Amino acid sequence: MNKRILISLTLILSLMAVFSLSSFAVPNSVVPATKETPSLAEPSSLNALPSWFDPQDQTATLTGTGNLFVNGNAVQSGATVTSGSTIRTDVDGEAVLDLGTLGRIKVRPDTEIKVTFTGGKVEVLIEKLGSFTTNIPSGVSIQGKTDEVMLSQVATTVGEVRVEGRLHSGDDATVKRDGKVEVVIIKADENRAFDSIESLTATGDTTFTVNGCDCDPRPAPVIIFPYTLLALAGVTGGIIAGVTTSSPRPRATPVQSG
Repeated sequence: MNKRILISLTLILSLMAVFSLSSFAVPNSVVPATKETPSLAEPSSLNALPSWFDPQDQTATLTGTGNLFVNGNAVQSGATVTSGSTIRTDVDGEAVLDLGTLGRIKVRPDTEIKVTFTGGKVEVLIEKLGSFTTNIPSGVSIQGKTDEVMLSQVATTVGEVRVEGRLHSGDDATVKRDGKVEVVIIKADENRAFDSIESLTATGDTTFTVNGCDCDPRPAPVIIFPYTLLALAGVTGGIIAGVTTSSPRPRATPVQSG
C-alpha cells in the first residue's frame, strides 16, 4: 500500500514541475513583429543631410597682404568670410579667398567683388575691377557679371568660359551702353575684351582671369610752363609764352584674340 502511495505522489510532483516550467517560458517565447527595434545602422531620412552639403562650403578664408576689407570693414589676413560678403583690396592689397572644396579666387589690388557660395556653386558680382583669377575644381560651377559698364578682359587658361556681354568696340559711351549683347565662348589660351558682362559661366576644372580698369572720363590736368625771354642790349621787356599740355589717364588696352 505504501508503495502505491509513493508512486502516485511521484507522478503528481512530476506533472506539477512540467506545468510550472511551461508557464515561465510562455511570456518570452513570442516577440510581436510590430515591436521590432530599428537598426542603428539605418539613419532616419528626416535627419539625412543633402547630398551636396559640405560644412567647408559655408565659410571661406581670406589671406593676403596690404589693406583688406570685408563688407567695408578692415580685416587681417586669415579672416573668415561668409557667403554673400563683399571683398575689397586697396591699391596695396592682394588676397586669396580660399573656398575650400569650391576652389580659390585670387584678388589683386584695387578690386571689389561680392562672392556668394553654397551648394557647389559660386557667384561673383564684379563691383570694381582691377583683376582677379578663379580656379574651380571638377563638379563646381561659377557665374559672374559686372555691376555696370566697365572695360573687362576675360582670359582662359584651363577649360572654357561662356560670356554673354557687349564686346569692346571703342570708347564711345553710347556704344558701350547700347551695344549688342553677344555670347562668346573663350577657350584655353584665348581672351576677349568686353564693355560689360551680363553673365559669365564656367563649370569644373577651369582657370580664368578677369582684368579691367575704371574707364570713367576725368578732366585732364592743365600744366602751364611760363617762359620769359629777356631782351639784350638794354631792352627791358619780356615775352611770356604758355604751353598747355594734357596728360590723359593711362588705360590698359586688352589684347583681343580672334
